[in-house]
Amino acid sequence: MADEIDFGGKTLKNATLDSSVTGGGGGSSPYTTGSGYQSIQPVNGYNTASGNYSVVSGGSHSTASGNYSTVGGRQNNASGNYSTVSGGYNNTASGHVSTIGGGYHNTASAYYSTIGGGKDNTASGDYSTVSGGRLNAASGDLSTVGGGSNNTASGYMSAVSGGKGHTASGYVSTIGGGKGNTASGDYSTVSGGRLNTASGYRSTVGGGMGNAASSYNSTVGGGLNNTASSSRSTVGGGLNNTASGTYSSVLGGRSNTASNNYSTVGGGRNNTASGNRSTVGGGQDNTAIGDRSTVGGGYSNDASSNYSTVSGGYNNTASGGYSTVSGGNINNASNAYSTVGGGRYNTASGYISTVGGGRYNTAYDFGTVGGGSYNTASAQYSTVSGGKGNTASGTHSSVLGGQSNNTNSYSNAHIIGSNITADAANTTFVNGLKIVDSGRGVTFPDGTTQTTAAGGVKLGLILALT
Repeated sequence: MADEIDFGGKTLKNATLDSSVTGGGGGSSPYTTGSGYQSIQPVNGYNTASGNYSVVSGGSHSTASGNYSTVGGRQNNASGNYSTVSGGYNNTASGHVSTIGGGYHNTASAYYSTIGGGKDNTASGDYSTVSGGRLNAASGDLSTVGGGSNNTASGYMSAVSGGKGHTASGYVSTIGGGKGNTASGDYSTVSGGRLNTASGYRSTVGGGMGNAASSYNSTVGGGLNNTASSSRSTVGGGLNNTASGTYSSVLGGRSNTASNNYSTVGGGRNNTASGNRSTVGGGQDNTAIGDRSTVGGGYSNDASSNYSTVSGGYNNTASGGYSTVSGGNINNASNAYSTVGGGRYNTASGYISTVGGGRYNTAYDFGTVGGGSYNTASAQYSTVSGGKGNTASGTHSSVLGGQSNNTNSYSNAHIIGSNITADAANTTFVNGLKIVDSGRGVTFPDGTTQTTAAGGVKLGLILALT
């Protein structure tokens, strides 16, 4: 008698199944014994069941050479122990407990590797999976490629969901989709887009094109050609933005750079926050160089010293420590705690000096110019409230307004009017003084009060009151 095998509790003899296997009638079975112990294969189709307990379920020119292996389809090979090729053409399951569902020219070569289908796919990592697609490779242990084409998941537990031309080579790295993306850092992620790279540890690129997150916990949300190159740096989006400082951020805009620790650029174009914890809110061609310096917006503004601020405007500079320019055009606060509120071509060059506005005004140490034009407060604690061409050059001197006045370096000299030059200290100078409150008049240092001019003439002109 020929070989006998046990097949589901029934007996297969000389390729003829008894009636309990065929369902009655005692007809010929389409199966015969293979060369492996208790293996079976179809009578026709040039198949080979050479592994012990192997099965060729159907098809042609297929081989089940691994023990307990199963194969179907055409020219497929299940050579690993417990391996399975369900169908398709020219597939090979050579790994232990490897599986191929179907498709063409796929290879599952590693321990517990799986390929669902598709063409020219490879699952070479232990417990790796390629669900489908074309020319995909899951070479890392526990790696996964969902589909698409020309994708590679080579890192341990790495995953590529789909798309084309992706590489997830980092430990537990992930690519969601798109084209030509790379996740090479451990725990890195590229959600989508094109030609994006997440090479830093725990780095993320959300999408866009040509973006790179190259450092620890760095993030690029999207946009085009953006780079987050330092630890925990972030670029939200936009074009050609760079966050190169630790914890630095560029939220959007174009060609912006946050290059120092905790520096921030909100948006705009060609802005730079290069100081430690510096900020540029927006605008164009603005620079925050000093530590904790701020430029709110505007055009071509510069906050170059520590804690300096330019709120906005055009071509303004805050170069002193804690200095401020609120706005306007071509203003300069160049000393510590100096302030220019606005206007044009104003300069607060002294320590704690202030220019409120106007144009071409200048305030030195502790000096104040409220507004007007071409005014100068050049001595300590001097004040020019407004007007034109006035100079408060004495300590604690002031010019209320008017035109072409000068306290002439006299301290506590005060001018009300125009075209007055002081010639004494502790004196108030006026062009004319009219007393309108009847009965009060002028009180002198000795306590006497004069309510009318000598001879009963009204007091019409007083050059100096002492």
